[in-house]
Amino acid sequence: MAKKPFEAGGIAESNTFVDATDTTKKLTIDVNGTTGVTGTLATAFTTARTITFPDTSGTVALTSDAPVASPTIEGKLYGYSNSTNLSRTTLGYQAGNVATGNGGVLVGYQAGSSVSSGADNTVIGSFAGKGITTGASNTIIGSVAMNSGNGSSNTVIGQYSGTGIGSNNTLVGTGILAPGSGVSNWIAIGDRIAGNTLSASGAHNVVIGQLGLYVATSGAQNSTLGNSAGQYITTASNNVLLGYQAGASGTNNLTTGSNNILLGYQATASSATVSNEITIGNSSSTVFRIPGLSISATTTALTVPSLTPTNAIGAIYGGTGLTTYTTGDILYSSATNTLAKLAAGSNGQILTLAAGVPTWAAAPITLPSQTGNSGKYLTTDGTSASWGTLVVPITTGTATVSANTATTVDTTALSAFTSIEYMISLKQGTKIRTSKVVVQNDGTSVDMTEFAITETGGTIAGVVISATTVSTNGVLQLTVTDAATTNVTVKFSKIAL
Repeated sequence: MAKKPFEAGGIAESNTFVDATDTTKKLTIDVNGTTGVTGTLATAFTTARTITFPDTSGTVALTSDAPVASPTIEGKLYGYSNSTNLSRTTLGYQAGNVATGNGGVLVGYQAGSSVSSGADNTVIGSFAGKGITTGASNTIIGSVAMNSGNGSSNTVIGQYSGTGIGSNNTLVGTGILAPGSGVSNWIAIGDRIAGNTLSASGAHNVVIGQLGLYVATSGAQNSTLGNSAGQYITTASNNVLLGYQAGASGTNNLTTGSNNILLGYQATASSATVSNEITIGNSSSTVFRIPGLSISATTTALTVPSLTPTNAIGAIYGGTGLTTYTTGDILYSSATNTLAKLAAGSNGQILTLAAGVPTWAAAPITLPSQTGNSGKYLTTDGTSASWGTLVVPITTGTATVSANTATTVDTTALSAFTSIEYMISLKQGTKIRTSKVVVQNDGTSVDMTEFAITETGGTIAGVVISATTVSTNGVLQLTVTDAATTNVTVKFSKIAL
């Protein structure tokens, strides 16, 4: 099938190519592939010839096989090079404009336009790789991708990504590390990752997810997975954040804290600057489980399976450091942070202290039998113990006063006391009067005083309490002026000393 004619301005149905150095030598080619030679073309050409395609003048010529200074397609400059390297492929205005290094593919408006000795770069996209001069082995796809920076061994796929980066970065997405200020060893997949000016010290970060480390300036060795994970980190390093908005939930957004692990949706650190902390889940996570180990925890309980330690748990870790016990053993501290056990003593022995530690010893006194001695007290003479009866010298009595004259209430031999303390209660109808009376004697006479008088239900009229001697006795008397009308009942207790 016959070939179609070239478009306007190109090769027509039949075109004649004229040797630029000898116009008598011509090569004619038509669209059917038929050729014709004018002059001794086959033998007269001592060097190879290149067909120059027509420019706007329509001239077609054969020239010597040197690099074409400015070949054109439809009047546009493409594949421009001052090099003799034929292993490079360039397409686009000023693509590989000054390249001298070996190999590579440079496609797009000014793609790799500054590459000089940098070799084996693959650059596709307008303005892509524009800043590379000596950087090599880069794969750059996307308009304005890595349009500044001279690093090597980068893979950058995405518009406006990798601006100013160093070497050994893998970036997939739009607007990643823009500008990167020479950072190296990044792996980033997502949109608008690290959009702030990041210093070269912010290296070795792995970020997967939109807006990851978006405002970072120097943080390094961080790993984030999830949209907005670690979005507000500025200088923090060595963090692991997994989950949507992990460390960036709007509460305690992590900024400078380092060496943290935050796992889960909106996992929130205890503060923006905390370091060395592990957080699992957010405030809505109320149950923690490890099914394979039968461990679970809630806000009120911790459930763990029965554990059998291989070795004894030390005292400073909440154990005893001991593995066996005998009935009656007592634990005690034998030294700082050390527990020991004291074996049970013999029946009747008592626990005492010797050389600063507990020990069993025989009782210093043999206790008498308790049988039949209820209410008694234990006493000793220094050699043996015995039970004693507690004697309380309290005497009680009652009397009735039915006359309006002095009536004897109590009589005590003067020889039986030095002082007596009475508690006296008088009752006349609904009236009650209570007081204390102290009586003293010198062997022949008595003195008395009354105090602490309390009355309820009214006042008993004409009450007089007195003490006197009758023969060799001390006598306590009571006078009530209206006792004949309403008798008075007297109750008392006394302690004689």
